[in-house]
Amino acid sequence: MSVYHYLLEKRSYERIIHELTAIIQNYDELEEINYQNTTDRINLISSDKKKFVEMKKTIEKRKKQCETDMCNECNHEFINDLIDIDPDTSKMVRYCEKCEYVEK
Repeated sequence: MSVYHYLLEKRSYERIIHELTAIIQNYDELEEINYQNTTDRINLISSDKKKFVEMKKTIEKRKKQCETDMCNECNHEFINDLIDIDPDTSKMVRYCEKCEYVEK
């Protein structure tokens, strides 16, 4: 597969992870709202939340594998860039402009 394909796949996984994180946060709020309610209601909420937590872990693993595959496929073209950390701080990074891999 092409690096472009992997980039699209990675971005899709990132969007899914973002949405699952929001869903999990909503379940956290439901748990807080219902902490004094019946145990059955709390158990249902917790059970549902666990499914989304597990799904998020699965998608994070798939994203990681996608990144590994993309990195192995890419003929890296590294560039050095100065990124802003905050208004007063910058940091030099080196990354591939094709696959976005960041050297550590």
